[in-house]
Amino acid sequence: MVERKFDAVVFDLDGTLLDTIEDLQQSVNKVMKELDLLGFTIDEIKRMVGLGVDILIRQVIDKRQIDDDLFDWVKNRYLWYYRSSSKNLTKPYLGIVKLLEDLEKNKIKMAVLSNKPDPETKEVVNHYFPNIAFSCVIGKKA
Repeated sequence: MVERKFDAVVFDLDGTLLDTIEDLQQSVNKVMKELDLLGFTIDEIKRMVGLGVDILIRQVIDKRQIDDDLFDWVKNRYLWYYRSSSKNLTKPYLGIVKLLEDLEKNKIKMAVLSNKPDPETKEVVNHYFPNIAFSCVIGKKA
C-alpha cells in the first residue's frame, strides 16, 4: 500500500476543473459586436483571463482602444452575456470527474476556491459536479 502524502486538495474552478474559455470568448465577442469592433480569438482570450473580470475587461478595452469611460458598461454587458450563456460550451476537462471521484473514494477532502463571485461559484460547482461532495466551495466575496 502506498502511503498517502496529503489529506486535502484545493482546486481553482475556471481553467482548472472547467474549460470555460469558449463561453468567455463568446461573451466578450458579443460585446465587441455591439460596439462594431473586431472580436478576439480563443488564443487571445486565453492570454487575458485568469486574474478576474476587471483585468479581463481592462485588457479588452486597451486592446480595442475603447474609451475608458465605457469600462463599467463593457463589464456589465460582458457579465450579462456570460451569466446568460455560461453553460453553453463550458465543460469539465477530460478526466476531471474521474479524478474527483477517485479522490472522494480515497477520502481526500476537496475544496474549490475561485475568483468568480461566490454565488456563481457555488451554482457552477453544483451544476457540473452534482455528485461530488466538496468540503468547501468559496468564490469571491464583495
